[in-house]
Amino acid sequence: MLSKIPGWRRSLRYKTTKREPGSASDAADYVAVHEYDHLNDVQGPEAQKMRGTEWAKKMTGEGAKIFKVTAWERVSSVGY
Repeated sequence: MLSKIPGWRRSLRYKTTKREPGSASDAADYVAVHEYDHLNDVQGPEAQKMRGTEWAKKMTGEGAKIFKVTAWERVSSVGY
């Protein structure tokens, strides 16, 4: 559903491969990164519709230990 939001470029999901001794036990095991052309793209009606799905409710509620939304703006790029 995220790919249907105008301006979507790609989504990446990462899994923690190694925990350092003494690290926080509530640290996330997975991180998802979703890339869009503009921050405004994720505030439109398509994004609002996506947030109302059962899957989204599960992931942002009881299904996720930590759910944090952070927006970043690319200032430079090398490779890839």
